[in-house]
Amino acid sequence: MSPNANWGQTDMGLGGQAGRIFETAFQHCQDGMVLATYGGVVLAANPAMVGLVPTWPHDPVGRTYAALVPHSPKLAPGRWRQDMLDGRVVEVEAVAGGADGLMLIHRDVTVLCHLGARLSDAEGELEQTLGLASIGGWRLDQRTLVLHLSRAHGRMLLGVPEAMALPMQEYVERFVHPDDWMLLAQKIAHVTEAGWPEGFTDHFEYRVRHPDGRVQHMAVTSAIHNGRVVGVTQDITERKRMVENLEANERRLRTIIETTPLPLVITNANAAKVMYANSSFRALFDIPDDFDGDINSRSFYQEPEDRDRLIEALRRDGVVRNFEALGRSWSGRNFWASVTAAVLELDGEPSLFVAVNDITALKKHEAELHAAKDAAEAAVRTKSEFLAMMSHEIRTPMNGIIVMARLLLDTDLTPEQREWLEIVTSSGDTLMTVLNDILDFSKLESGKLDIETVPFDLSALVGGVVELMRARAEEKGLAISVHYGMGIPSFVASDPTRLRQVLLNLVGNAIKFTEVGGIHLDLTVEHQAGDDMVLRFAVRDTGIGIPADALTRLFAAFSQVDSSINRRFGGTGLGLVICQRLVLLMGGLIDVDSVEGKGSTFSFTLPVQVESAVGMASRSALPPLPPLTILLAEDNPVNQKVARAVLERHGHQVDVAEDGEQVVSMVADAPAGTWDVVLMDMQMPGRDGLEATRHIRDLRGPKGQVPIVAMTANAMKEDRARCLAAGMDGYVAKPIDTQPLFLELARVLGIGHDGQTPLPRPEPGDAVLDRASLEILAAAVGRGELDEVLVSGLAHFSDIRVTWAVAFGRSDGEAMAYVAHDIKSIAASLGLQRLAAAAKVVEGLARAGDLDQAMAVGARLDDHLDEAIAALAEFRVTLC
Repeated sequence: MSPNANWGQTDMGLGGQAGRIFETAFQHCQDGMVLATYGGVVLAANPAMVGLVPTWPHDPVGRTYAALVPHSPKLAPGRWRQDMLDGRVVEVEAVAGGADGLMLIHRDVTVLCHLGARLSDAEGELEQTLGLASIGGWRLDQRTLVLHLSRAHGRMLLGVPEAMALPMQEYVERFVHPDDWMLLAQKIAHVTEAGWPEGFTDHFEYRVRHPDGRVQHMAVTSAIHNGRVVGVTQDITERKRMVENLEANERRLRTIIETTPLPLVITNANAAKVMYANSSFRALFDIPDDFDGDINSRSFYQEPEDRDRLIEALRRDGVVRNFEALGRSWSGRNFWASVTAAVLELDGEPSLFVAVNDITALKKHEAELHAAKDAAEAAVRTKSEFLAMMSHEIRTPMNGIIVMARLLLDTDLTPEQREWLEIVTSSGDTLMTVLNDILDFSKLESGKLDIETVPFDLSALVGGVVELMRARAEEKGLAISVHYGMGIPSFVASDPTRLRQVLLNLVGNAIKFTEVGGIHLDLTVEHQAGDDMVLRFAVRDTGIGIPADALTRLFAAFSQVDSSINRRFGGTGLGLVICQRLVLLMGGLIDVDSVEGKGSTFSFTLPVQVESAVGMASRSALPPLPPLTILLAEDNPVNQKVARAVLERHGHQVDVAEDGEQVVSMVADAPAGTWDVVLMDMQMPGRDGLEATRHIRDLRGPKGQVPIVAMTANAMKEDRARCLAAGMDGYVAKPIDTQPLFLELARVLGIGHDGQTPLPRPEPGDAVLDRASLEILAAAVGRGELDEVLVSGLAHFSDIRVTWAVAFGRSDGEAMAYVAHDIKSIAASLGLQRLAAAAKVVEGLARAGDLDQAMAVGARLDDHLDEAIAALAEFRVTLC
């Protein structure tokens, strides 16, 4: 509808062509345009209104504006925004058109409103974020020098979010710390003099002082834009406090590290460059105080590879403690250092934090302690060896005294003479007990007493002890009994010799200290797991008992309950000490339960292995060897006879070589395979067994591969190692024992023997003549053959006395060692234990170059030969 139709041209002041132009603009304007009366009746509207107002019709003339635009205000000149039903926002501007009515111009501002809302939200979020970070915005007008502060800035100053605008002078006087007024004045003067240059930026800090005296630290970042200074201020009070605390802690830590007496250093792990060293470290390594150049930490090590070992340990474990190395100071001084180190990250690179202790004095002290310990142990060994030698030397004449006294007791004597001789024999027996105790104690002290594991008949051993002690008990009118608990096995494996010694000592003590009542031996099973068993032996008596305060020193060496005990009962005070140490060596424990005046119970545990009767029988059986041809290399004629008799009795053929040269030539000259095995004595004149073996092994072809088994009286581990190193295949100890010899032959020759192992050899005794050994030898070779061996031995002893006298008279150590070895070998084969032991001592001392001691011990060798010859002659009578 044309606006001119209802709006007179005279009223608009338009006419003609101007009216047409107005009408064209009215119809094509993109803004919605409406002509309406002051009462709201629509006079005209352009087409744009249909697209702007959802409820606007195509023909609105004559209708009221309020009906067509819901919720519109009363029409009057002015401007407002109208929310449309479809969500759009239309801005309406009403312009008075004179007395006839109003021109209503409608514009779609939906996008502008949305952008404004988003901008407002963004400004709110930004201010909130800055507020959370204690950051406030501000701007300073160049012309008026009025400072406008954001709400967040107001919160920092006043504690409440409040925007402020105030002259810069007032802000400084109200809030800025007086000491910083000059700083802000200089900042403003500077930008003023520079003409407020566009883009100029600045960063600085100042302090705010509150009425309550509290001080805030502020950090400012500003820039000049369009003639105004804009910026942000951040409250850095807490950060300042943290930095100050950190700096204070760092100063304290640096002071501690610098003044600590512990040398500390930090080095680069890869380049080994020293990054920091405290004063103690510099002093330890003699680094000059005025030196500030680069130092490579490798120079601190006497051996540079020690640092590589330290680095490797750190890579593996992360931390290394007490790493010992030789250090080297700046001046070249060497010392022992103990290093503790850890890996840390500094400036993104691995570094080492190292603490160093100078342990030179400690190392010196350790060396002194080791030397003192070695000296003490050597003194103990010397003492024990002296005690053993002295007890051995005293034992020989004492045996003669006791034997002669007992022989005299078998003659016609007056009562007075018999009483005197009985005192002699009793005193001799007591002294022999003392000597035996001292000898055993010295062996225990020097660590020379070994424990063996041998299968044996337990009931027979215990019964033998009881029967042996029964006569002594009955002499005092005491009963003696034994009880076996449930499950006690007949056969076990342990050390029968030491078990018998402990039981004899405990039962003997019980008899000694009991006057009325009796002695009871009780055996029980303490624990069992398969064939492993722990037995408990308890010896109970009704004797004098032991005071409670004396129990703690009961197992102390050379100690008795009180001196009256020694005067009344005698003894060395070593018996229980020996028992305790033997039980400990066998893997058990010993204890005592006693009531003074009522009696005592000594009990001990003993780990054993249960043996079956079948196993015991199989262990004693000889392996089924086929007839063998054996070459025996032995220089001693008596030993030749013994070995030959044993071997030939079991069906083997024996050829003899009398020295090392002969055995080598015999093997070299005979066809290969002539002998199945060579039995090689270790010590022969000229070429010994080791050298002879090496020459045989050098022979080409099968001859050099003949099996060789060593025979030696030196049954030590190192001797076995020497034999095997020389090329020998096996090793047996002398004197010859049939079962171990045949088992070793079976092993070396690869002949099956059902896994049998030889019984361990008993420890050499100290008897003049071991009749049991000769009885075994008689069973092996026959009594007639044994008699021939004894005759040969007696003849050899007669001859060798002359040789010994010459060597001894000339103090010829080498000759003494050779003759003593010969005597030892023959004596051991014939069971002459005491003579063999004395000859072994002489041989060892002479070979060690201790001629004085060898002469001292050797001075009694003639006496030992006399008693040995007498004992052999006496034994021959029993063979007839």
